[in-house]
Amino acid sequence: MNYQEVLNRFTYDDETEIINRIAKANRSDYRENKDIINQIVLWKMNRRPQVAEELIDAIYKLEVIKTPTEAADSESTAQVVEGLLRSKGM
Repeated sequence: MNYQEVLNRFTYDDETEIINRIAKANRSDYRENKDIINQIVLWKMNRRPQVAEELIDAIYKLEVIKTPTEAADSESTAQVVEGLLRSKGM
C-alpha cells in the first residue's frame, strides 16, 4: 500500500470556514452559537457537547482579552474553561 497516496486524499481544514462563521455570528442567536461550538468540538474531538446559553454569553465577554498573558491572568477565562470542562460531552 502506498501510504503517501492515501494521505494525499485527506486535506487539513485550515479553520477558515469556522473563523468566518464565528465572525458572522449573532451573539444572541444561541442556536447558531451552540452549532458553532459543536462544529469546533466535532472538528477536534468527534463528539457533541451540551453548552449552556449562559456559558456562551461568558465566552463572548472574553472578547476584551487580547493577549495570552491577559487570558492566563483572567478569572473570567478560568471560569469559562471550567464551565466548558464541566459541560456534558467535553
